[in-house]
Amino acid sequence: MALYFITALSNPDKVVAAAKQLVSARDFHEVANDKFFLSFNGTTIELGEKLGINGGQTGMGILLRVTAFHGRAPKSIWEFIGLQLSKT
Repeated sequence: MALYFITALSNPDKVVAAAKQLVSARDFHEVANDKFFLSFNGTTIELGEKLGINGGQTGMGILLRVTAFHGRAPKSIWEFIGLQLSKT
């Protein structure tokens, strides 16, 4: 599985709801109401399709595959990233 960071540019409630239906709770970590990490077995294009972003059904958003990271954030975010990247 790959780890992705998604930010919803419109309709974040719909995008987040689609994400929560797509993966289990252990593969989803919300950072803010419009930003979250998600583990998904597929490409960014496939994930965008599943989330309804590609066709605009849920809203607009940006999907980034996480391969490197750095910053300052709560411990829970680093733990989630570390766990998910260890699965890849």
